[in-house]
Amino acid sequence: MYFRELIRYIHLNPLRAKIVSDIKELNKYPYSGHSALMGRKKHEWHDTEYVLSYFGKKV
Repeated sequence: MYFRELIRYIHLNPLRAKIVSDIKELNKYPYSGHSALMGRKKHEWHDTEYVLSYFGKKV
């Protein structure tokens, strides 16, 4: 599904583009929502449940 690929691109692009060197840095990077999707930060405007619903259930 295109939407899932778009989400991956948006949230992982700083890592893939080598703007940050690893996941730890990505979680601190202010222009990526990766940390919110992983439950490390909370933004009231970021609907993580909706976004994550496209990736299946948590096990």
